[in-house]
Amino acid sequence: MAYLSPTLVMIVSSLKNRLSLFWILQIVGWAGYTLDRWILNPRNFFPVSFTYLLIAFGLTLCLRPIYRRVWNTSPSVLKVGLVSVLGSIAAGFFWLLVSQFLFWLFDFGPYPRGVTWPGYLAETFIYTLSHHKPFLFLSWSALYFGIKYWQGLQQQEERALRAAALAKEAELQMLSYQLNPHFLFNSLNSASALIREDPPRAEKMLNELSEFLRYSLARAKNAEVTLRDELEAVRNYLAIEKIRFEDKLAISFQINPAAEEFRVPSLLIHPLVENAVKYGMQTSSLPLNISVAAQATNGSLRLEVINTGKWVQPSPNGTSPTHRGAGIGLQNVRQRLEQAFPQQHRFEVFERDEHVHAVLEIERKQTPYRDHTMA
Repeated sequence: MAYLSPTLVMIVSSLKNRLSLFWILQIVGWAGYTLDRWILNPRNFFPVSFTYLLIAFGLTLCLRPIYRRVWNTSPSVLKVGLVSVLGSIAAGFFWLLVSQFLFWLFDFGPYPRGVTWPGYLAETFIYTLSHHKPFLFLSWSALYFGIKYWQGLQQQEERALRAAALAKEAELQMLSYQLNPHFLFNSLNSASALIREDPPRAEKMLNELSEFLRYSLARAKNAEVTLRDELEAVRNYLAIEKIRFEDKLAISFQINPAAEEFRVPSLLIHPLVENAVKYGMQTSSLPLNISVAAQATNGSLRLEVINTGKWVQPSPNGTSPTHRGAGIGLQNVRQRLEQAFPQQHRFEVFERDEHVHAVLEIERKQTPYRDHTMA
């Protein structure tokens, strides 16, 4: 028995994988209807009622390929209704005709006596309509097309979700690639400024830049990374600027360990840190103080980049001749947040007490995935 149980489970699982939703519903539905007929009249169930049900089951299998062909033409609701009605009337007529023929052939149950076949066919058709015989097949047709329509909506929704996900991933990659030349340009400018003044420092800066580019390339295929990895790249970038500005730049990190596992779009924080260095150096008394803080509570992340100095307001169209980088960087952050966390984030930049605050809050929510298939 212990040996048969796993085997039985495997057989049931195999059948479930092989059977489509149609066959599962067809077998379960007709089995339930047969049980109901038997409970109502167990004495006369065999062979008359059982024969009726067996023929009706077979006729629905005949309707299925017709309905599938009609459905594949993307029919209107009117066409579906018309096909269902005509198909149900035809099935009801053949239901009575085939049943009566079998009763006559095997000499059991009610069958016609003393009538000619042409007259009997007319009587059978009238009887089919007057006694609502097509109703059973009309109900089956309504269920068939109803499930088909429901599946179509589910598949359309899933296709839309997949298309949106692909578009979102493509846009995130595009925005990420847009940032890479921006960082590379600024970093190379910083290194070139030191080549003549202090070659050892320039060499160290280029090594740090190499590590930063290695991170950028390694994460290029990943839409999201952990905050730990993102902060490592931020530290690497600030190390480059620290080599350049030395005592003119002071850096501090206040990171909650729980926040390090939070996943964010790669290279999301760099524009905030870069703006803090670039425009802080222009507007702050030295040394420029930059603080990066992050904490996570109840599935939400709050990250803040603070620098001493004044807030540089971009022009209304997002860019200006003197503050082009600030506009591009902040616009990039907003776009990536909207793509990755729609309606689940807050981002603002403001000045308070001669400190510029860039605050980013994200609330992570999961969306369940559904899958439905009917052959």
